Amino acid sequence: MTDVFMYADETGNLDYNVAGGGSRYFGIGTATWRSDPGGHLWQAERMRFSHSAAGFENSKGYHAKDDSRAARAEVYALIQQQAPRFDTTFLAKSKAYPSVRARG
Repeated sequence: MTDVFMYADETGNLDYNVAGGGSRYFGIGTATWRSDPGGHLWQAERMRFSHSAAGFENSKGYHAKDDSRAARAEVYALIQQQAPRFDTTFLAKSKAYPSVRARG
């Protein structure tokens, strides 16, 4: 059996435009690595250590809307190198149950 590592996340705002009201869709996505999850995690940790030593602030972890362009570019380059499989689902916020829309 092959080791599998999966990371899942959601977004309520696809374009990071919080001040402008956000996007019309809610997104859910997963990234799946089918080989060497320990090695992939260690590469990410080494990058985090390097960023910390260089003074990048990421005490709450990486988040594209908060990261500097330089840090974000390095994170994306590592993801590209590792080449996980991505699966996404987008849901129209306008089609949510009225009780969900009422809660924002």
